[in-house]
Amino acid sequence: MRQLARAAATTIANAFEIYQATFKAITRRARDRFAAQAWREAQADSVERLAIYGLVVADVVAGARILLGDAATQEPLWLAIKEVYAKLIAQRNDLELAETFFNSVIR
Repeated sequence: MRQLARAAATTIANAFEIYQATFKAITRRARDRFAAQAWREAQADSVERLAIYGLVVADVVAGARILLGDAATQEPLWLAIKEVYAKLIAQRNDLELAETFFNSVIR
């Protein structure tokens, strides 16, 4: 179970990293578009920033279901995943966001 928990926690942590990198890239692009008064494009960036969270969470949930198989409904496994995930994100400066991301995945 420990190996499965580590694999799942790492998958979730990697997905959060992808989300953060994508969000930051969109934000940088939006700032440039706003400065250039490209209003439609800036609005599209706002919509994309809101949508990306749900898309990444949905992807990681689907991946976790495949990875965990029948064990995906076992509470002890999810407690072990949470423990490993907490260690993986402990040094992040966006710890609270990483925790919220995990909670979104497990719901």
